[in-house]
Amino acid sequence: MSNANFSVELFDGSGHFGMWQGEVLDSLFQQGLDIAIEEEKPADMVEKDWRTINRMTCSTIRSCISREQKYAYKNETSASKL
Repeated sequence: MSNANFSVELFDGSGHFGMWQGEVLDSLFQQGLDIAIEEEKPADMVEKDWRTINRMTCSTIRSCISREQKYAYKNETSASKL
């Protein structure tokens, strides 16, 4: 994973969702977290590592959502559902 910083404009429900989604996915890919978007853990991955990547991905996605939008997703622990 990378320690680079990526800037994604916060989604507040009023902008173009598709563009925002693409920026978030690009950011996840650049950080090596895009694997968590898949619904199932890869067979060759240790469960502990999968949980860590999933939680990091959820955190990254939530950090790109405005406070008003974030409330509905604050307890989601699955990156693929989020």
